[in-house]
Amino acid sequence: MSDRLCLQLLFEPRIPTPLGWGVCQIDYIVKLPERSLEEFCRWVYRFMGNAQFISPQHLAEQHQKFARALIDRYSSKAT
Repeated sequence: MSDRLCLQLLFEPRIPTPLGWGVCQIDYIVKLPERSLEEFCRWVYRFMGNAQFISPQHLAEQHQKFARALIDRYSSKAT
């Protein structure tokens, strides 16, 4: 469908295992209408430390930019 975007992301939630907490890797592909993209991105950003956009490239770059902004915010020294 030409009016839908195909998004691919890697999701690595921490899950309970018999030996403690482990990481489960999920390759998530979803087709969304463009009008739903902003809402879906907000959902992904809630899991910033566990999610990585793979495609489309502009979302991967945007996600990386937001992650760097968080690093900058928390690594700057308080004055």
